[in-house]
Parts: sequence; structure tokens; C-alpha cells
Amino acid sequence: MRAAGLALLLAVTCIFFWPLFAGEPWHVPSGGGGDNVSFLWPTYSFSAETIRAGSWPLWNPYLFGGAPHAADNQSSLYYPPFLLLTAFARVPYRALEWMVLLHMFSAGAGMYTLLASLLPASARPHHRVSAAIAAALAFQFSSVFVTHIGNLNIVVVASYLPWAVWCSHKLQVVGGRRWLLALALCVALAFLGNHVQMFLFITVALIFHGAAGLFALRRSAARQSVRLVANYFLAALITTGLTAPSLLPGLEMLPQTLRFNFTYASASEYSIPPAGLAGMLSPLLFGRGPENFWADWDRVELGFAGLITLWLAALAVSLPRQRTFAIALGATGLVIALGKHTPVHFWMYEYIPGFNGMRVPGRTVLLTDFCFTLLAGIGLCDLLQRTTSVRRAQQAAVVLAALLLGGLSAGWWLAVPAGAAKPLANLQLAIGVGLATLL
Repeated sequence: MRAAGLALLLAVTCIFFWPLFAGEPWHVPSGGGGDNVSFLWPTYSFSAETIRAGSWPLWNPYLFGGAPHAADNQSSLYYPPFLLLTAFARVPYRALEWMVLLHMFSAGAGMYTLLASLLPASARPHHRVSAAIAAALAFQFSSVFVTHIGNLNIVVVASYLPWAVWCSHKLQVVGGRRWLLALALCVALAFLGNHVQMFLFITVALIFHGAAGLFALRRSAARQSVRLVANYFLAALITTGLTAPSLLPGLEMLPQTLRFNFTYASASEYSIPPAGLAGMLSPLLFGRGPENFWADWDRVELGFAGLITLWLAALAVSLPRQRTFAIALGATGLVIALGKHTPVHFWMYEYIPGFNGMRVPGRTVLLTDFCFTLLAGIGLCDLLQRTTSVRRAQQAAVVLAALLLGGLSAGWWLAVPAGAAKPLANLQLAIGVGLATLL
């Protein structure tokens, strides 16, 4: 039954990317919509063509007066799946599009696998599969993934988030060398995908998940807690060893880059303003795509994962440990995404290594969407199993409808300064589609 669920996920993903099969222009044309055509395609092409010619691309003589290619932390030179690109004499742009498709599917497959492991064994198999599929689809088509179809390395690294949490869960529940190595390999692959910001988000998620596991052991023998900490430490050491060929040159090059002396003004660019939180209720309110975006802040992903996802998340009542983890991580991701609008992001910029060289704090909604979809899977299973009452489901729908009306109206009103034009049609469309979805 799990294989059938994965097959369904793959089929839906292929339908979403139907232009790849029809030979038509893709959802994000190669002329814009991200870094794929302007940066990643030339970078990956240079790597693949150099390796195919029999050399290892440590140095790129074509960039400026020459640049250390292996030290570029977005070259993805050591990411194993990208070695497939060496099969082409000249790497076609469509190969990158296929990589996006496969990694978006992988993101959904990871969430599906995680939910299949977490949901109660007492639940009926078809209920568990249905809940896992729903959560997987919501996650892989959530805001960060859809917004960054044109940024392959963001999609690649973000796709490992559910897989990393799944391996962490298995390490806590089953233990043993097998899952220790699996966690290390998963995190190493995420790092080698070469998008440091997404990798930091995965690290944050694992810290929260590890802390939740330790908290659950607080009344058990101290030996179990020590063993769990030791396992995570060993996994980190193995990960460091596996990623050293990419990590060490990158660290050596870092002081030579602009990000080494990032000001807070630069690091806090693309924060989500409070009014932007209304975008979690509808992707239509502020306009879809850069050409239709009308708000007065820098366009950034706003964390939409589906109204039904929010409704189902409110119905989750089982698995209290997983719910606590998801609520804590999701809330943290949302607060960080507000960036300069709260002091939390500034504290992280000042005191946590890595965050002082990153901008676009709004992307931490990846963690929030991950948690919403995880809770939605639990909530759907509870609803199907009748663990959640029909009354609770009705109340949640009413509350969400009220939040939809109030939140979208407030976000629309606050989005631009007084006196500026506000497209009323966007508000009407967002509310209309939202209410129709809930009904």
C-alpha cells in the first residue's frame, strides 16, 4: 500500500510538471524566475563538462579572472545525483527542470514516509496512507517549493527536511548504527546540495527534534539520554567527514566573500512583515508571481500550504509528543520569518554562527509549513479514525472562516501606506476562493 501511495505522489508531481512531458515551455521559463538559467545552469554545466573531459573542476578560469570552483558553496560539485549530468556532452536546461521535479517528489515522499512511521499502528492502513498522502502533497507544493521552482539548489536541500526528521525519529525509537549512519548520510546529502540557508533550517529542525526526544526520556534512565546525545554527536562527526571536501574549501573562501561582513540591514532583507502573514491564508491576496505582486515590501514566500491543511492541523489530537515538537518548531520558524520586525532574528544574527551571513529570513516559513503539514497528516488520520469529533471539526472550520475574513481584510488594508491604491479585486478573489474551499 505504501508503494501505491508513492506512485500516486509521483503521478501528481508529473501532472504538475506536465509541460516537461508535452515539450512546452515550463512553469518558470528559462528566461527568468530564479537562479537556474543565469547561475546554476552555467555552474553545473562547467562541472559536468570538465568531469566528462577527465579533470576535476577545482578552478573555474571563466569566472572573473578565475575563481575557486570547488570552494563555491553553491557549486553542488560533490552532490552525487548531479554527477548524472556528466552523461551529457552539453548539459541541457531541461535536465535541471527534471531535477526540480524529482526533488519536489522526494520532498513529498519524505513527508509520506515520516507520517507512515509516526501515525498510530492501531489506525486502519488506508486511513494512515490517506493521511500521509495528503500531508505529502501539501508539503511538496507549499510556498517555498512552488516559489523556488527556478532555484534548484533551494528545492534540492529543502527536500531533505522530512527525510532528516524521519531518520532522527528512527534513531530515537529504534537506535543502532544503521539509523545513525542513515541520519549522517541524509544530512550530508543535504549539505552537499549546497544551499547553506536551507541546510541551517534542517539543522534547526533536528535540534528541536533531538531536544523533544531528550525531553521524552527525562524520566527514564540517564544512560538512555547519554546514548541518544552520543548518537547525535557521532552522526554530526560522520556528516562533517562526508562533507569535508565541500565544507573546508568553502570555509576557507568565506572571508573573501561579501557575506562575511554582512550588515544586519542586508541580513534582514526579505523579512515577512506582519501584514504579510495574511499570505498564509491565500496566495492570491498580494498577487501571484513577480509581475502581479502589489504590496510595498520585497516579494518573498509567505508560507501558504493550503486552507485545508490549516483546518486539518487544528484537528490533530493524537501523538502529543509529535504535536509539541511541531508546534514549537513551527512557531519558531514563523517568528524568525518576521525578521527585522521582531528582535529574535537580530539575536540569531548576533549570536548564532551562520545566520549573520544569511539574508531572506522569510524562508524559515519552510519550517512552519513542514509543521503545518505534519500536523495536518495527524489531524486527517484522527478525523478518519473518529479520534477527533465532528463538533471539533465544525468549530475549527468556523474559526478558520472568521480568521480568513478578518486576516485577509487586515492584511490587505495594512499592506500599503494610506492613500495608495489597493487592488480590491485581489481581496475579493482571495476571500471568495477561501470560503468556497472551506464550504
